Amino acid sequence: MAIPWNVSFAAWLPFPIVSILGILVVLGYFVYYKGKFLCLSGIVSISVVVISICFIILLPVDVYLVSSTKDGHGAYMYWVDTETIISVESIVLYGYYGVYGLILLLTFGIVPFVYFTYPSHTSEEENNLNWMRGLKFVLGSLCILCVLLVTGAVIPMGDLPNKNSTLYKQLAFVTDLDCTQTVAENALIFTINLLGLIGMVCAIIYTAYGMVILPVNLIKGPPKEEEQQGDLNHSIEEIKEKIQEIMDKTSSGQPLAEDDRKTLMQYSAHLSRLQSESDAIRHQSYTCCAQISCFTRPLKIAAGCLLLLFAWFIIVTLIISNINRLISSHGMYTGYLLKTQTIFNPLDSLLILAHIAFPCDYIILVLVIGYFAVSSVSGMQHMGIWCLWIQLHRLRAGRTSAKALLFSSYVLAVVTMYAGVLAYSIAPQYVTYGTQMYQVPDDHPWSSMDVISPLPCSADAPADKCIMTRLMTLQTKLFYRMWFIGVAYFWCGWFFILVFVIAFIVAVVRSRKTIAVMLDTDAREDSESAERLIST
Repeated sequence: MAIPWNVSFAAWLPFPIVSILGILVVLGYFVYYKGKFLCLSGIVSISVVVISICFIILLPVDVYLVSSTKDGHGAYMYWVDTETIISVESIVLYGYYGVYGLILLLTFGIVPFVYFTYPSHTSEEENNLNWMRGLKFVLGSLCILCVLLVTGAVIPMGDLPNKNSTLYKQLAFVTDLDCTQTVAENALIFTINLLGLIGMVCAIIYTAYGMVILPVNLIKGPPKEEEQQGDLNHSIEEIKEKIQEIMDKTSSGQPLAEDDRKTLMQYSAHLSRLQSESDAIRHQSYTCCAQISCFTRPLKIAAGCLLLLFAWFIIVTLIISNINRLISSHGMYTGYLLKTQTIFNPLDSLLILAHIAFPCDYIILVLVIGYFAVSSVSGMQHMGIWCLWIQLHRLRAGRTSAKALLFSSYVLAVVTMYAGVLAYSIAPQYVTYGTQMYQVPDDHPWSSMDVISPLPCSADAPADKCIMTRLMTLQTKLFYRMWFIGVAYFWCGWFFILVFVIAFIVAVVRSRKTIAVMLDTDAREDSESAERLIST
């Protein structure tokens, strides 16, 4: 029997709505941060983030479809049969595979090509050289992708346990655990999870810090006007002295050297910006915006407090979930797959309860993932974009380079890939089974009839009583056959918590930077970037 149209409609309708909202938010992000860049780089950057959003939107669709197969008493709906379940699972599974393929194409092919092709100069010859350089780097990137795919295809998977063993019975809830995946599926899932591991590192660096710095800055507010003006005046005097030192070299009538001339131009441009900011601050207190900001300040403080409480709520939930997985799981060789929840998980219970008023659970999950994305952008804005120990780019409103936007979109993409695993870490019951219940006969000596007691689906439930989401089926099989990936995901969740706590302490103790300090930092980094470009 086919799935009813109303169930299918309710499952897939939020998909285009959230996708359109995501596109609008991403467009706003690039309009705010964009500098002078080619249309191609902007389109590619937006495409990377939007495709990553589609991956996250598939998760609540997956959860809704498996939840809709049962009623509130744990009985299967009238339309559920083997063919329908296989059809629904196949549609969602191919949806994941399609998004996975697009992400690999963008991150290993199109993004490297556009990133290294983007012209830094104006002459036609140098632009041609950039095109050739882009082709060289994209070939290298595609070679890396091929190596990863081949590795995922040929790497020996963990052997399945004996069907008579206790471990096999414990893992019987994965109904197709012993189904052999194709070589292409193994290669694709392995490569995607390696991207997820990169996203995990980026989340530890940027997202954990951004979850703190965003609300704390809203609560603290900008430095006082007197402090801002004092720092600006001090910086202006320092720049004037440096300019005078260079000009003194011309007192003998000799022309300036080329390096001195470039340095003088940089100092002059920096001085102009400092003076402009000083004039703006001086007249700011008399503008309407300054008067309005006095009234909006309490709103910003309230928003900062709410975001900070929300961040701590997520962290506390992650701690509880990790403890649950540590004391009540199938062990490290299954990626610490949770059997049953020993300690109450507030976010998991909230999502399951909100599913009754669908799409409230959809909205909550999108808000959580959206907060991760916004926090990642906030972390990149305050820390800059790094590769190992080298700072590559900075995100600056209205003055962000095309390469910085491309790189930031790549970071957002891999963080979003990790967000799927992080969603399981904070809400394992909801992400694995949704709101499914299963019926357990309960014999009572005082009754001649069996009493049916519905229980929430878990890993201890019989395999034919519950349906896992496609995402968790893929992850479970991968974590069992390549257990080190699941172990890395689990223990790095503790590093995420540790970085969040350290960042919270630092953000609370440290005062906010003034405009003068930020302008001095920007000028120094622009100078260093120019030197690297010249040396290249």
